This record gives sequence, C-alpha cells and structure tokens, in this order.
Amino acid sequence: MKNYFKYAFLGMAMLGLVVTTGCSEEQSSININDVTTTTTIMGGVVAEVYIDDWVDVPVAGRTVFVGVPNSTFRDGASGYTWHTTTILADGTFNISVPFINDGEVLIYAEAFTTTVSGEQILFSTNRTSIWVEEGNIRTWSIFYDVDFLF
Repeated sequence: MKNYFKYAFLGMAMLGLVVTTGCSEEQSSININDVTTTTTIMGGVVAEVYIDDWVDVPVAGRTVFVGVPNSTFRDGASGYTWHTTTILADGTFNISVPFINDGEVLIYAEAFTTTVSGEQILFSTNRTSIWVEEGNIRTWSIFYDVDFLF
C-alpha cells in the first residue's frame, strides 16, 4: 500500500509540473513583426457635398486606418493593431497589413472639417468591418458622411 501512495504522489507531482510549465512564451504567442503573410486593401475615398451642385472635396493627404484583430495572431487576444496609409492625390489608397487567417478588419478614414462655398462642413466616416483573406487583395471604397456645422 505504501508503494501505491508513493507512485500516486509522484504522478501528481509530475502532472503538476506539466500543467504549470505548459507552453513557453515563444510557443504561445506570435510577434506581429514575425508575420510574413499579408492581405492588401486598396480602393478610393470619396468626399462630396451638394451645395447648389455637387462639389468634390479633396481628400489627398488624409489618413486611412486599418485595424487588424489581435486574435488573428494569438487566440483569445483582444483589441486591434492599427495600421495607417495616406490617401494619394487621385483619392486612392493601398495598404498591406500582416494577416494569418481569413477574417474581418476595421477600416475608416480620418475625419476633417473644411469650408465649401462658405459652409463649414465636417466630413467623417464610420469604422466599417470588412472581410479579407490572407494573401489576397480586397478592394474597398470609403465614402465620407457630411455634417453641416452652423
């Protein structure tokens, strides 16, 4: 009977060692800088307003934000890693972000205020969730919402 308890105790001690050791930090997490696969999002950004006629508002130099869920890189992780790109003179953007699974990212463009035909206007976009696939190119257009400021 003594040997039974000795082996049971030894087995429990070994099980405790395995459970508390688990995976090393290197095995259980992925550094975003080590991810070699990407997805590319490209498209156009439109800001226009109707004041007696349609007026296109320049958006060049504004920022597009893309949020990649941290859970893409580590199960159970929360939050987003944000990447940015600048809208070009022709109103287009192109950004490649690290991505290792198919899934959704958040995308939006920087809000700004400007005056058009004497009217003070706020241009803003909502964060939109879009589906992307690892290694593929996703096209997307961003349309600004218009709010007249009085």
